[in-house]
Amino acid sequence: MLVLIRELTAEDVNIHYGELHYLMEIGAQASFSQDISFDFYDKKLNDMSKYIKDGSAFIAAAFNDSVIVGYLWAYPIQSPTGRKFHIAYVAVHHAFKGSGIGSALVDAAEQEARRRCISEIELSVSFSNKQAISFYSKHNYVTDRLILAKDIRNC
Repeated sequence: MLVLIRELTAEDVNIHYGELHYLMEIGAQASFSQDISFDFYDKKLNDMSKYIKDGSAFIAAAFNDSVIVGYLWAYPIQSPTGRKFHIAYVAVHHAFKGSGIGSALVDAAEQEARRRCISEIELSVSFSNKQAISFYSKHNYVTDRLILAKDIRNC
């Protein structure tokens, strides 16, 4: 299996819209217990094209032949402790899990952060997503902060 990792163009987003939409759904299912609206993915894909064009995000994809089978979306942020590279979304098609694609995408993000002279990467993982926690731990990511949540809906 030959997989190519490369940065996406806005044209790629249009051409591979369905594949990226599906991968976003996979990522959301692994991270959230609630259903995510179809409109959310459409908005994110439109944002993806915009951020690629203006250069504010790094979005890489894994191509198997001409099909996207994984992607990563990251961008620089300013935190109280300095600039960081935030990995916002990562997903790999179920059929390609364990093949090294996730590792290659994270490596690409780390290389991009270094290229931008950013020395720290952060990301959030749902506590219930044990597979992702294990994956990132194997790549030397450690728990730095916890995000706590409380459902206060009463309607």
